[in-house]
Amino acid sequence: VCGVLIMILDTKGKKKLAILMGGIAIIATFVLIAILPKAIITITLKKELFKKTYPFTFDFALQKSLPEINRINAIDIKKILPHEKGDAYILLQKIGAAIPKKSIEHFLTEKINSEINLKALEIDKKSLRYTITMNESAQYSGEIYSEVSVAPKIDQNALARAIAGKKIDAARVYLNSIPNFAAVSIQLRPHFLFFIPFITKRVHIITN
Repeated sequence: VCGVLIMILDTKGKKKLAILMGGIAIIATFVLIAILPKAIITITLKKELFKKTYPFTFDFALQKSLPEINRINAIDIKKILPHEKGDAYILLQKIGAAIPKKSIEHFLTEKINSEINLKALEIDKKSLRYTITMNESAQYSGEIYSEVSVAPKIDQNALARAIAGKKIDAARVYLNSIPNFAAVSIQLRPHFLFFIPFITKRVHIITN
């Protein structure tokens, strides 16, 4: 009788252990499916090249540029220490002026932003290029020719919500249907997954 009782208890114990292990497996699967996966969506945007020439006057009395009145702050070149004459300034020896590059970039960024639809577009500051031409008849005045890439604004949070939980093919079809996207790449981790993670924080969107 005792032997039979021990066998019964062992059987019940094995069932409990099996149930426990099954529960752990289910939880582990949930963690793997819902939490651990990661999607990296790389989007190449359709960009346009914005070109414009702006008049300017260098002003030694200003601490910063004032784009609204076409003024860019300048510093007496004699006040710039040798170790400061690197990439931070444009040195104009003929007029004895050192122009902070940040001031020029601020001037152009504000000027360009005033001409584009900021609700739909944004400039790629890294692509900004410019050429300064001094006016021979006015010592501190001239023109700046600028070029910069302008791209559509993307609400990354909204985009992540729109594709979260979708199968790869469905997500790719959705993304490729957006007119401002030139190309789309989807990478999943782990690689065997066939859907975009349900948790939007695990959906990382990169634009270029």
